[in-house]
Amino acid sequence: MDGGPERAFRVGRAAVADDGAPGDVTSTMVTGPWLAGPAGTPGGALGVLVDNALAFALLYDRAPAMWSVSAEISLDVCGPVPADGSLLTARARRVHFGEKGGLASGVVTGPDGTVIAQCSQHTRWVSGPASFEM
Repeated sequence: MDGGPERAFRVGRAAVADDGAPGDVTSTMVTGPWLAGPAGTPGGALGVLVDNALAFALLYDRAPAMWSVSAEISLDVCGPVPADGSLLTARARRVHFGEKGGLASGVVTGPDGTVIAQCSQHTRWVSGPASFEM
């Protein structure tokens, strides 16, 4: 998923985790001043990183003609979000995968492994072009 928001917030392409089961994925985001919101503190752009990782975990084994619609994304920030050029990593795991949708959960960590956020996403499947590629 290399859309405009991913490029704008320097979110890396989600990929199957080397050490995980199918459906375990990681994605990264480089931090910086562009993450600061109107109040001057970073944080909101974590939603782009989280959606990227969680959605990929859910889309991994979907039927070719099915697309995902995010029904609910939850993001609980547990610590300060750096804006110093460090690399954040989102790790997502598919929790449920069914005929009508799925659930994924994950965690965002800082470069030292500190948990910055916990997250989850519910998705619903909708019909779409079968040619969609990950």
